[in-house]
Amino acid sequence: MKEIYADPKWAKMLPTGVNSWTDPSNNEAYLAGKIFFSSNAGTMFAKAVFDKNPVKDDTYLMLPPKGTGPGGKVLAGGGTGKRWFVIKGSKNREAAEQLIRYMHSAEIQKEMFKISNGYAYPAYEWGWDEPEIKVSDAGTHVTEVWRQYVNHESGYLGDYHPSKPVPWVESLVVSNFWTDMFGEVLGGKAPVDAVKSGHERAVRVAKEFGFKGE
Repeated sequence: MKEIYADPKWAKMLPTGVNSWTDPSNNEAYLAGKIFFSSNAGTMFAKAVFDKNPVKDDTYLMLPPKGTGPGGKVLAGGGTGKRWFVIKGSKNREAAEQLIRYMHSAEIQKEMFKISNGYAYPAYEWGWDEPEIKVSDAGTHVTEVWRQYVNHESGYLGDYHPSKPVPWVESLVVSNFWTDMFGEVLGGKAPVDAVKSGHERAVRVAKEFGFKGE
C-alpha cells in the first residue's frame, strides 16, 4: 500500500495531489466523478441525492470484502446508528424522553425514510417493507445491501470489535488514530515502526481511561 502511494512509478494511476487530500476532498472527488470507489459515510451519497447529482444513479453499495489469509472473513453489521442521550440530573428529563419517543414513532420514522431516501434506514426489523423505503429511487442500489450489512452474522460494530463498545477506543478513533498511523508510513516511517508507535499510543490512551491490561 505504501508503494502505491509513494513510488513515482504508480503516480499516473493516482489522482493529482491525493496524498494531501482531506476527508472533504475525497467526497468532492467522488461527487465530481474523479474517483470510482470510496469507503465512506452515507452522507456522501445523501449529498448526491439531495443535489440531484447524476452520480447517484451510478452509485452502488457493496458489502466489505473478505479479509486475506486462511482466517479471512467479512466484518459488517450494526450500520452507523444514532443514539439519544439524556444528561443525568436534567431538569427536563420527561420532555426529553417524550421527544425521543416521538422521533421513534412509526409516523416520524416513515417521514425520515421519505425525505432521506438511501440514507436513513430502520434500526430494527420493522420498516424495511414500508412503502417509503420500497419506492425510493435513491435506494435502488443501496437498500437491500444495507439490510444485509446491518444484519450481518459477524455482528461487527466498529473498531472495538469483538469486545463491547469501550470509551478509550472511541477516543482513539476520533483523534484520527488510523489516519496518523498511515500518515507516518507515507511520511517515510517503516510500517512495522508505525504499528509499534500506534500500539504504544493505544496502550497509553487505554491506561488514561483506567484500562488495566496491556
